[in-house]
Amino acid sequence: MKATPESRTLIVCHVEKCGGTSLTSALVDRHGVRHVDLIPWRGRSPLATERDLRRTLRMRPTPLSISGHALRPWLKPLRAFSNIAVTLREPAGRAVSDFLHNRDRRGGTTDFTEWAKSNGNFITSTFSQSCSLDEAVEIASQVDYFVFTENWTTDAGLLFAGMGWGVPLEAHTNKGRTSTTEARDIRREHADVIAEHNQLDILLVAQIRAEQAKAREEVESPLISNAPRSRRSSFHQISYRAFRNLVVKPAAGVMPATTYAPAQYRSRSNVSSPENLHQV
Repeated sequence: MKATPESRTLIVCHVEKCGGTSLTSALVDRHGVRHVDLIPWRGRSPLATERDLRRTLRMRPTPLSISGHALRPWLKPLRAFSNIAVTLREPAGRAVSDFLHNRDRRGGTTDFTEWAKSNGNFITSTFSQSCSLDEAVEIASQVDYFVFTENWTTDAGLLFAGMGWGVPLEAHTNKGRTSTTEARDIRREHADVIAEHNQLDILLVAQIRAEQAKAREEVESPLISNAPRSRRSSFHQISYRAFRNLVVKPAAGVMPATTYAPAQYRSRSNVSSPENLHQV
C-alpha cells in the first residue's frame, strides 16, 4: 500500500517547556530540513486549524515531522495522522520553567502565586479542551509516543525506532531555567501552590508515566547515536530557526522580534503585552 503524508508524517504536540526544541533539533539533525513548525496565522488563537495544517503542508509538502505549540492531541485535523507524539515533563518543573520564561522573555508578572492561579493544569488542558482529567486520559491513550524530558534518551529512541528512523542523535537539553538556584527556591517556596493549581496535571502525568515505563522496559539499552551532526544539517537548522523566530513569528503576531534580541537590547517596554502574545 502506498504511503500517504498522513501515514508517514510524525505530528509532535510540543507542550511548552517540555523539551520539544531538543526533540525537533534531533529530528532536523538526523533528517535535514524535512521538518516544519506549524504556526497559526490568525494572531488571535494559539490553536491550529485545518487551514493552518494545509498551509504548512503547502510550505513544505513532504515533511517527516510537523511540530508546534499550536498542536493539541484533541484537534480534529490531527485524527487523520497515524503517528502522534507529545513532549512531557513533571508538572512542577514545567510550571516553574514556564513562569520564568513568561517573566524574563515576555515581561510577565513577577509574582509566582498570581501566575500559578491562572496557568495551572496546563498539561491537562493540552489533552482536553475542557481541562477534564477523564477526557485527558482518554485522549492520552490515543497518543502513539510520549517523550519525557527526564527520560529523553530512551523515549526519543522509542519514537525513532517506531518511525523506522534508526536512532536519534544525543540531545543537549536546556536545563538552565530549572537548574538555577532561583528555580529551586521557587519550587521549594511554592510547593503547596504548585500542587494546589496542578492537581490534575500531577495525576495525569503519573498515569502516563506508568504506561510509558512499560514501553521502556522492552528496551534493553539506550537507543542513541554518537554520530557527529552534519554541517549541512546544522546550517539549515540555524537558518531555519532564525527565519522562524525573526520573520515568521513576528509577522504572524505571535512573538515580537525584540524577544530574540540579545538581552542588552531588550527591555520590558519593547515587548508587547503578554495578554496579546502566545508562544508557539
